[in-house]
Amino acid sequence: MRSRLKPADSLGRFRRTKVRTIFESPWFELSEETFVDTSEPGQRQHYTVHRPDGVIVVALTADQRLVLVQQVRPAICALTVELPCGAIENGESPETAALRELREETGYAGGAATYATSCYISPDRVDATDHVVCVTGATPAGDPAEGHALTVSAVELKAMIVGGTFKHFAGLGALLAASAAGRLPGFAAFCRAIL
Repeated sequence: MRSRLKPADSLGRFRRTKVRTIFESPWFELSEETFVDTSEPGQRQHYTVHRPDGVIVVALTADQRLVLVQQVRPAICALTVELPCGAIENGESPETAALRELREETGYAGGAATYATSCYISPDRVDATDHVVCVTGATPAGDPAEGHALTVSAVELKAMIVGGTFKHFAGLGALLAASAAGRLPGFAAFCRAIL
């Protein structure tokens, strides 16, 4: 994982002059970057997390239930309810990654996978692009390798959002993006029921 920008890349009035990796792991890399601001003297430091691009899966069953995953998130010491999501592996398309992540995290297999849009989850510190993929015809296909699957109606999801059970902000954005892109048949109605 390397920064997508070379050290001499210009960012408006900022010019990156140095990139130094300060931590590496199999999942992400942290770099310290030095910028020169052409409108002011001196240099500025910035720290960037580099991770693989990812996919957020918006999957509906034939009876219009949204597939979610419940899993432990050590970073926040909590059990969360989220949309299935994860890294895109080398050579994978977002659609292929979405079907793989759906199966791994929930045990559900998907029918058609349709690309909706791309987004930045935390562009102030993370350089990855996440892709929203909509999957129709999701059906149980075995035990998940990770997490625990659950399906919810739009009314149930709304209650989870209001009650604080569903706090996956990237998931909320993915639902909005999928609805706005019109990528899932009947999904606009699902999203209207949440609002």
